[in-house]
Amino acid sequence: MSNERKLTEGAATFYIYDKKLHHKDDDPFIVWLKSEGFKAEYFGHGNVDNAIYVNINSKVYTWGMAGVGLSLVVGNHAIHIDEFKQIYEIFKKYSGLTFSIYTEEDQKAFDDYMAMIPILKEQTEKKRKEYFSKNPTYEEWCQDVACKIMEDESYSQHTSIEEIFDDMKIGFIDSELRLYYSERKLPSEIAGQWWLITL
Repeated sequence: MSNERKLTEGAATFYIYDKKLHHKDDDPFIVWLKSEGFKAEYFGHGNVDNAIYVNINSKVYTWGMAGVGLSLVVGNHAIHIDEFKQIYEIFKKYSGLTFSIYTEEDQKAFDDYMAMIPILKEQTEKKRKEYFSKNPTYEEWCQDVACKIMEDESYSQHTSIEEIFDDMKIGFIDSELRLYYSERKLPSEIAGQWWLITL
């Protein structure tokens, strides 16, 4: 048996054990779960009166079975009803938000940005076609790259265009630039990642 740990183990299922919980459809906790959109999912004969598994991602629950572990659980330990409700409320407020986004305003900004990506790609492709329709040589393209780099204040204040041309002649940089030229990358695209190319 492998001892390898997996990131997905017990990622969303809570095991709730509480003396207030009773194996009945009208149990207050079951009524509350249903009001929150949870559905019952049965795995054979659930026979533990005070124990239930609840998955907050798939929104399913099932009664526990004596001596049988039906799922890996968060923290490898049971919690009480009130503790589960506190945890659930924390995640409920982020429902519908992208991972690592915490407010509706940030989600809207993210959605607006994502909506702009196809437009920006289309604009870039149009610029690419226009630029390469003039059939620039590799040397002309390098000249345009260098000019674009010098438009950035952080470069223009600390280096010269001659130094950039010298860098472009270094073996591995020259090879990389020739590849980008063959891939029809715009000078502005290369200028934007010049720090990475020369790292």
